Amino acid sequence: MILGASFATSDPEQWLNRALFYGDGIFETMRFAGGQIPLFKWHQQRMNGGLERLHLDQPDWPAIITVIGQMPKELVSSAVIKLVVFRKTQHRGYQPATQMSEWLLLAEPFAPDQKTTYTLGVATGRLADQPMLAGMKHLNRLEQVMVADELNDQDVDDLLVLNQQGNVIETTRQNLVVVKDGQLLTPDLSLCGVRGVALEWLKSQYNVRETSFEINDMLRFDEVLLGNSLHGFRPVSQIKGLDSIGTARQVHGKISDLWNRLFKA
Repeated sequence: MILGASFATSDPEQWLNRALFYGDGIFETMRFAGGQIPLFKWHQQRMNGGLERLHLDQPDWPAIITVIGQMPKELVSSAVIKLVVFRKTQHRGYQPATQMSEWLLLAEPFAPDQKTTYTLGVATGRLADQPMLAGMKHLNRLEQVMVADELNDQDVDDLLVLNQQGNVIETTRQNLVVVKDGQLLTPDLSLCGVRGVALEWLKSQYNVRETSFEINDMLRFDEVLLGNSLHGFRPVSQIKGLDSIGTARQVHGKISDLWNRLFKA
């Protein structure tokens, strides 16, 4: 469902834009609960950082917030909102001719994840190193599409994705957090990967240290967690190809309590 936009969505010509042609923009996928977006501050911070890197003007935030405040009744209790911001339409060519932006706001019902634990495989496709794009939620998601396509051939819930050096980065749609002796660790995302909003929220609650580790290093951790902004953090019970992993739940339980309070506030 289209909630609102800065352009005439009924005009087909308006859809022939740089988001479609070049992926020249960024997006946020946000969970709406109880009439608000509990993680909105972190979503806005990430989007503003991405816009700055792309040399794009910020969207009309007051207009966007007004549209969100007019959420249809059938979605007001729980929904997923997607905000897309992209460079204003111009003539053909890669070179940006403007910093002006357009925005599009979409919504759909929120479907809770019923899984209590996750089983992971390991993707054969690897992420390319590109520090210009690392961490950003940009519209060029072909790497994620290609590695996620491997899920069609594996009987697992998600896939760990590595970089060119063989270090674990993330899964096809979630950030990774591991625990060792009470210390929370997460992969170094300076060369590739998405710096997730749920991960940034977690850093506001805990000391989370970024580091590099490989698949076999997963054997030495006490807990393995996956997280994103829609479903929070879930424990991993198995990684295919590894004999065993730590399945303690002490830290996960505390994180879940904080998350549930955030979305019930």
